[in-house]
Amino acid sequence: MKIRKQLLITGIVQAVGFRPFVYNLAKRLNLSGKVYNSEQGVVIEAQGSKENIEIFVLLLQKNAPKLSKIEAVKIKSTKVKKENTFAIIPSKGVKTKTTIPADIALCPSCARDIAAKDNRRYQYPFTNCTQCGPRYTIIKSLPYDRAKTTMRPFKMCKACRQEYENPTNRRFHAEPNCCPVCGPKVNFVYQNKQAGGIKEAAAALKSGKIIAIKSIGGFHLACDALNKKTVALLRKRKNIPLISDGLATIGVMLPYTPLHKIIFDILGPNPLVMTSGNISGEPICIDNEEAKQKLANIADGFLLHSRAIYSRIDDSVLFELNGKTYFLRRARGYTPSAITLPSKLKRHTLALGGNLTNSFCLAKDNKIYPSQYIGDLDLPANINYFKQAASQMQKLLNIKPQVFLRDKHPAYFGAHFKPKAKQVQHHLAHALSVALEHNLPPKALAFVFDGTGYGEDKTIWGAEFLLINKNNWQRLGYIKPIKIFGGESATIDIWKCALSYMAASGLIRQKIKKILNKIPTKTLDLALKSLNAGLNSYTASSAGRLFDAVSAMLGICLKTTYQAQGAMELEAAANGAKTQAAYPFTVETKKGFTTIDTKPLIAALSEERQNTALAAAKFHNTLAKMICQCAALLSAQTGVKTILLSGGVFQNKKLLSSCLKGLEAKGLKVYANNTLPIGDGNVAAGQIYASYKNFV
Repeated sequence: MKIRKQLLITGIVQAVGFRPFVYNLAKRLNLSGKVYNSEQGVVIEAQGSKENIEIFVLLLQKNAPKLSKIEAVKIKSTKVKKENTFAIIPSKGVKTKTTIPADIALCPSCARDIAAKDNRRYQYPFTNCTQCGPRYTIIKSLPYDRAKTTMRPFKMCKACRQEYENPTNRRFHAEPNCCPVCGPKVNFVYQNKQAGGIKEAAAALKSGKIIAIKSIGGFHLACDALNKKTVALLRKRKNIPLISDGLATIGVMLPYTPLHKIIFDILGPNPLVMTSGNISGEPICIDNEEAKQKLANIADGFLLHSRAIYSRIDDSVLFELNGKTYFLRRARGYTPSAITLPSKLKRHTLALGGNLTNSFCLAKDNKIYPSQYIGDLDLPANINYFKQAASQMQKLLNIKPQVFLRDKHPAYFGAHFKPKAKQVQHHLAHALSVALEHNLPPKALAFVFDGTGYGEDKTIWGAEFLLINKNNWQRLGYIKPIKIFGGESATIDIWKCALSYMAASGLIRQKIKKILNKIPTKTLDLALKSLNAGLNSYTASSAGRLFDAVSAMLGICLKTTYQAQGAMELEAAANGAKTQAAYPFTVETKKGFTTIDTKPLIAALSEERQNTALAAAKFHNTLAKMICQCAALLSAQTGVKTILLSGGVFQNKKLLSSCLKGLEAKGLKVYANNTLPIGDGNVAAGQIYASYKNFV
């Protein structure tokens, strides 16, 4: 006896090969019916034996395409029909598809295609299918079809069209589908002349040249990683550190586009440096002419192609800890994947985020869409990128913001761009981003440690113990603030942080000079005089500045050339010693606040600074002990067992690991950012959650 079921599948189920998967599964199980896209999701009507329908529903969820994400399956019985076939039919009631897939790394099947000499796509760098290839970066508008992407100029040949229209082919409705006959072309430009293609570019890399390579979402600057002379030259030309200078870790990525794979097939297993194709600090280049102009003094040659990039996007950066991933930068491969809210927002919303390592968020209905990494909004080029990316995403997602949210800092870009926007305190946004990700109950203790955040008392916060309770929050504690000399320059000349902490801890002038002996005496005298007079200084409880201070005290880093250099090199030094020991500190509860005094820490560390690795390791242990001890204390006071960790300081793998282990050992349930960056890239999402939960 036959039965018929209608299934509504919601989640990421469009433009990921879901309908062909359904079609082939139904055919295997001898079912009739149909599948189509609707505004709600994918709708399936399946008819057959009860046993086969049950197997169909089970396998539908168990074996779904890996790029899909089923959020819900609603099933209802319908009337049996006279039919013998199963079909993919045109979409119903779909004005725009709001699920835009992220760009997808080269799949194994397409990798085999470009490696097989008898395949018509042999060494073709734009090979793709429903399981891989460009998506977000080539889409101009919705609905997602070829005519509304940067593939529009390339009309499919007969062979590609047959693949595109065949439900059993993995290129069924793969909008960027193409081949050497009908698709984009590559060309290599060397010394302003046409010089061939991929083989010639690979040969130039092998000979020690720096090559700008147009990829998905932007350009890379590439060179032979084993050629020290060329790496040094790239470092000099771009004015950035490369190959983990002074660090204990190396960032690694596999070739994720056909173009990358073909280059490695030619070169062999030799690693390449692949850094963002931009002027340091500015957005990544996306246009051929833009790249040739801006990167002319960096690259020796340019491997270009004729497929335009619509949305600019950089590489994502993650690290792994205890089986979980943590984002340092969320961009290519993840944007514009959404975070789902339990219920709908009342109005379309744009959250501007913070100023450093910025990303913004758009939201409508029950979806929050984090943008790609934008960068620091103190550069005009990045501000223009922000505006362009926000405009493009609003168009793509059909979002017309009615609510605007920004950080409270009066000097941030958001304060000038949308001065009347609702304001969300920086560290509250960090904390709420974790609650959003993990869909946590509305009561938690948050420990937010970072470099800079504008506090409710108009001072700089950065080591905060917060209580989140329904739609209220309060500051329960912090590391005691000190006066930091130098203003913004102290984030670069971090010896000024060391001087400030040592002076606040009561170290005598002679000892400070001895520790900072690489700084001219006259410079130190003037700085101390200004600090004592309260000139060119600000009050801060910043954990980031404390890391900078210790890094400088230990002689690891006195002046930074990139963001968080002092802290990163301090972490690398700490990995050179194994110890559970920690430095002393004092915890005091007074007038409702729990505060930590770092004076004993600084004093003790100043006596042990000659053993750099040991001192660095003990400092990390001390920070973890501070957090765990205060968490246990505040948990006992409030009865709250849920702990949230967020802020840029927790990008430090050693500190994060120690905190997770120590807090769990105390019987506390600990959460940190896993879907969003753990640093300021999560602020915009936290701002939206603050509005959603009526904190503002």
